[in-house]
Amino acid sequence: MRPLALLLLCGLAAFGQAPLVLPWSGTPAKPLVLKAEDGGPGKVELRVEAEPAGLRLRLRSDQRTFLTRDRGYQNGDGLIVVLALPERGAPARRFRVLGFSGAASWQGAFTWYRDVALDMSPLPGARMSWTVDRALSWEIRVPWADLAPYHPLLTPEIGLNACFMRAEGKGARAFSLLADPHLQWEQHPRAYVGARFAQPPAVPGAWSALPAQGRLEAGAPLVLQTGAALPVQARLRMPDLAVDLPLSIPAGRGPRKVALPQPLPEGTHRLEIQGPERTLAWSVTVLPAGGPGPLAQALEALGPRLDPGTRATLAFRLAEAQKTDERLAPWEPAPAVLTALATTREDLKALAAGRDPVASRPGLQRRAYRSALDGTLQPYSLRVPEHLQPGARYPLLVFLHGSGQDDQRVLERRRAPQGWFELAPAGRGTSNAFSADHAQDDLREALADVLARYPVDPARIVLAGFSMGGYGVYRTALARPGVFQGLAVFSGSPDLGPRWLGPGHPDFRDPALQARFRGMPIFIFHGTEDRNCPFEATRDLAKGLERAGALVTFVTEAGKGHENPAPDTLEGFFAWLHRLPHEPGAHPRRM
Repeated sequence: MRPLALLLLCGLAAFGQAPLVLPWSGTPAKPLVLKAEDGGPGKVELRVEAEPAGLRLRLRSDQRTFLTRDRGYQNGDGLIVVLALPERGAPARRFRVLGFSGAASWQGAFTWYRDVALDMSPLPGARMSWTVDRALSWEIRVPWADLAPYHPLLTPEIGLNACFMRAEGKGARAFSLLADPHLQWEQHPRAYVGARFAQPPAVPGAWSALPAQGRLEAGAPLVLQTGAALPVQARLRMPDLAVDLPLSIPAGRGPRKVALPQPLPEGTHRLEIQGPERTLAWSVTVLPAGGPGPLAQALEALGPRLDPGTRATLAFRLAEAQKTDERLAPWEPAPAVLTALATTREDLKALAAGRDPVASRPGLQRRAYRSALDGTLQPYSLRVPEHLQPGARYPLLVFLHGSGQDDQRVLERRRAPQGWFELAPAGRGTSNAFSADHAQDDLREALADVLARYPVDPARIVLAGFSMGGYGVYRTALARPGVFQGLAVFSGSPDLGPRWLGPGHPDFRDPALQARFRGMPIFIFHGTEDRNCPFEATRDLAKGLERAGALVTFVTEAGKGHENPAPDTLEGFFAWLHRLPHEPGAHPRRM
């Protein structure tokens, strides 16, 4: 059976059941039973309860250890929770997937997915405690403000799923409320069990408020979605606009129009609602009237004299702003959309005056090209050195993103030393292993666009990548021999393509493929406790590449999981980049 069909069947079966009733804390209720997906032994129970301040999760598992592994939410011990907006007999496309583990880092409590896209943002207010005696008892509390829009008084009916990943041996067993083959995958809807919150207690702290619209056009009114068990007197403040108003929240739930002393100006504004026991803080973005439309018309009016790279970049920026606005949930603000529109407006003014700030902009930026393959606009991220000397040529690091990501956040941290260009291609997808969906065409065209527009030395191009991007390094070097001076693979997997995509994609455990890397300098990093891309596979690959004549630098970190290396390893990588031969005319050997 195809995975999507399985998802639909298991989801629809759950949708036909009577909804679970989620109690308020202190009210007797039976725990939810999480069943072992492999049918084996083990008992795991979960209580999902509402409190005035937040969601309370209490898990009990018949085990006598609680392991803090890398990505415990995948590899054990860890808990995955799905909160969804029900969709009338269909898998949810509006949801949050929460991940919890015992880690002291961001992995302890975070939003893993928001809707179908990877999120990886922390839950700053989450608090956890656990004890292990004859069984594991684990309690998690998350403020409602970290879970918007989910709240008993705003969304009394929700979709719910939960999966406890219990560490056993070197792996983990899944105990689920509802088995969902796509629970841990991006770009997929989620199955759920229908649930509703019980009637809230009549206490002053049982209230909430959320902007009904997180994005407004200039001059539009502010409307709040409110809910309260009892009438509540609060105050609404917008510090940057010097707004401080009384706010009455009646019992019940519904929209409340707020009469402001002046229309909201363009910008992203902080909104504070101070009521009994807590202050809620949200943001509201006020966008220019007409959105991207008037700017697109102004771009078109500049005519053919515009540099094609600049035109493609601005056209993509406007189209992406429109798509982002449409993709966001109604209550979500859009500061990135506002920034894109404001930056484009200023760029268009400069272009009309005869200057091209897009072509000459230093620093981190997102550009686009028009593909010769199909005429579409395709993006890439680029870091341009701050001070370029006339006539000089500079090295370039091409860095490939991991699964679930695109190019946009890859270069937020430096991937190469000062003075290097850094390019992050999008690869036409988030999880194609850079081996499908014309990903290789995108890498070729993005690199060609940079070489055509910037002073990059074509003999000093290094290809690097993390996780899925690590496999993409091997895959791309195989497809484009002679292009790269060196390769760098961080926590990659040699057989990801055939595992994810099936036959026809290269498996670099094959000695015949390893022989193609003879003479190529390769820097490889891998943590010894990586369970997502097993360390042993990379260790064996490094040995095979050395036997084949590749110039391998293999670096490990004991206890490190599937994550970026420590600062000392990065310094070593930068030093390795500097040691690569770069005399005039030097070029990598052909593979």
